Formats: sequence, structure tokens, C-alpha cells
Amino acid sequence: APSCWPGAARRPLRSLCRPPLVVAAASAAVPRRCSFGGTVSVLAAVASGFGGYAAVARARASPRLASSMAEDGTKAAGALQELWASAYEGWVEPPGAAAGAVVYLRPAAEGESMAEAAAGELDATTAAWVEATLAVADQNGGVFGLTSFNPPGQDRPHDVNMANNARLEDEVKRLCEAEGGRYWHSFGFAEDWHEKGFTVAAPEAKVVELARKYEQGAIYRFYRAPGGGAAPGFVRATVPVCLADTEADVPVAPCPRPGLDRADAHWAPPPGAS
Repeated sequence: APSCWPGAARRPLRSLCRPPLVVAAASAAVPRRCSFGGTVSVLAAVASGFGGYAAVARARASPRLASSMAEDGTKAAGALQELWASAYEGWVEPPGAAAGAVVYLRPAAEGESMAEAAAGELDATTAAWVEATLAVADQNGGVFGLTSFNPPGQDRPHDVNMANNARLEDEVKRLCEAEGGRYWHSFGFAEDWHEKGFTVAAPEAKVVELARKYEQGAIYRFYRAPGGGAAPGFVRATVPVCLADTEADVPVAPCPRPGLDRADAHWAPPPGAS
């Protein structure tokens, strides 16, 4: 897999801790052109991604967007691919991290090397969990992020999503016991969305089976960036499950906690909200 941004997903970061892409309109459907070509009418196109979470092909969209998706699935998948490529990751106590620690990953900016992205972030504490997690990832060609939230691309009440995640966690535990793997809690987020799930160190095919059972669009695969060097890092690949044509490989690097409310691992919507 390539270690650079795919051409279809290249877009500079607005800052080190802000997603490089926000496809949204405040109050009405507004035509927006994405870099995959074509115009998409959007109220709020929100992709799930995290601990990978490219796991949900979800878009809070106007009827015009829904029609566009039905008429041109390739274009819709391309828009989701770009959105997924911009997602932040939050990992709760990954290998090598302190008990209860929450660590964060951001997409590298266009033209930013892994060494540049990691510069200033790889203090001793960060370097410990990065290398320990990469060592775990090396055993199965990556670690894999998935969720059970909002299948199949439809918003569900938060309590329903959390109940589904509890069932998924039981299956993840059994998978890890059978395969000698491990997992940790994780979440994907941006300014206006947050979805919880798990990052799993187990064979990819088995994780894909689980994601398909829970009707997820895709999962994330985090693997060691090729080339080695003084600053080891991750590449995050989007692996299609129930939604084709969403592949994207994006370098991601450790970062401080982004200044977003939904960067909180315990974030939940207000009562009555989905």
C-alpha cells in the first residue's frame, strides 16, 4: 500500500488539530465540489471513521444528496472516502500507554513527511506507545478499528448504538481469546460527530467478518509506515466492507488532544439527542 496521500484525498490541514475537510452547510443544501469531481448537495455530510472508524457509511444529508448517492454510488463513495481520510482518532490505553491514558492521531498534511508530522510529538511517553502499538500491528499486518454505530449508514439513538457496541465488544473479546489477540477502546471524531468502537489486534479477515455482521461500510487498518527512519509512524488505510470503492491510505501522526468537545473519550449527546 502506498505511504503517501492518495491523489483523490489530498487536501491541506487547516491546522495541526483540525480536520482537513469539513463538508457542511449551516442551514440549506448548498452545492459543494469535492476533489473527486462532481457537485454534491449537502446539509451535513458526516463520515464515521476512527480507531478507525471508517466503519460507517453515514451521511446526514438532504434529499438531493440521497438522490445523488442513489444515482452515482461511485461519486458518493468518493466523498465518503475523502471524509474518512480526514478523521481524528482517539485510542484509550493502547499498548505501551499509561493506565487510563487517551492518545490521539491526526492525518498528516499534504506534503508532510511522517518524520515531520511526528517531530515534536515523540517524547518518551509518546514514543513508548507508538512503538509498542506498531509492534502489535506488525503481527497481523495492522490493527483494525471498527464500531457497531449507525448501521447501515442510518443514525440510531445513542443508547441503541451503545447497546450494539456492548454486543460487539463481547464478540471482539471472544475473537481475541481465540486468536491470541487484544483490543482497546477507541473512537473517531471531528467537530460535529463522535462514534465509539474498538481497535483490534487480530486477523483482518476475522475483523471484516464482524464489521459485515454489524453492517458497517468499512473498517480502518493501521500499519507501520514503510521506510523506517528515526520517527516511526502509522498509515491508516480504509478497508471496504459493505461499501465498495472507499480505499484510502493516509499517514497519521500522534498529536495533542484537539480542542474539540468531542475529543473527550466520554462524550455523549445531550439527553434526547441521537
